[in-house]
Amino acid sequence: MFNSTEFYKYPELAENPSSANYEIRRISQDIYTTVTYDSAHRFFIVSVRDSLLKLDAGGKELYHLELPDVKLERYSYYAMDSSGVYDFSETNLNHQPIKQVLNLDQKMNAQDWQHHFEDFYQRAEVVIYGTNNFYQDLEPIYFKIKNEWIVLILQQYDERWDDFDQISGVKFKGYPAKFNAMYLLKDAEKGQYSDLELTSDSYLKTYYTVKIKESQMKYPADRNPVLLSYKKEGVQSYAAYISLPVSWSIKAGYELHVGQEKIRFKVDAVQDVGFSKPIESYLTQYQVPEVFATQTDVSFLKYAFPSNGPESVNNGLYILLKK
Repeated sequence: MFNSTEFYKYPELAENPSSANYEIRRISQDIYTTVTYDSAHRFFIVSVRDSLLKLDAGGKELYHLELPDVKLERYSYYAMDSSGVYDFSETNLNHQPIKQVLNLDQKMNAQDWQHHFEDFYQRAEVVIYGTNNFYQDLEPIYFKIKNEWIVLILQQYDERWDDFDQISGVKFKGYPAKFNAMYLLKDAEKGQYSDLELTSDSYLKTYYTVKIKESQMKYPADRNPVLLSYKKEGVQSYAAYISLPVSWSIKAGYELHVGQEKIRFKVDAVQDVGFSKPIESYLTQYQVPEVFATQTDVSFLKYAFPSNGPESVNNGLYILLKK
């Protein structure tokens, strides 16, 4: 099909293309998203700027939260605001108030602070090292004890606190966090994970101190969209100060295999000038680790055309699911 323009008849990705039993549906036009999966309770959380969305394993929306000042703590299903906590593992979304905030004034001495910390840590069923800035840019530690939340503010300059790289989550030396960590999805072909930072396997190899559990897991690699055909439509970019083309703007047709069916669509793409240069569609498909593949048929697609070009109508996050 590489010399065919038949793909121009395909729907744009944003038009929610489908097959007999499957469909691709846009969740958000925003490209700054995070998708995680909870294997114990079998649900997804999609984070899009000021919105959090909970989906079941079949892709059905269970509920969503739209608030400007809520922070979903990394790898968790706990979202915090300045006065309480939302637990996304619960059937109904409720705001659980914080009972007490200690050491906000930073006047607690080191011995008393350690005493409180040890006591809370031992009794807590959940311990989360917060990354939000709700408390005067000080680091909060969240403890859930007998269904009540207590916050202890970290002593300044405590060297046990390690937030050097948020990709692997905050660590506190000698005291691991206590919660059931969710899993990032991954595009195995590109080696890219479904977090906001678009963490990649190549990045993790470069920074050996940054470790995530997903890097040791196997992900499906057989459902990524396949390029069928493309056509140059003009110049995408020129070399600085001269009018020589550096890259071409492309319209490309893709085919996604799901089950025994195929979904076809078209998107904008880019190709560098030169012989046999690859097509970059900025299209990524995220799937759960293979060990959880029997739990869900759902996957996600992100289309993020580069900001240095014209904004594409297809930009956003999509879900692939059964009708």
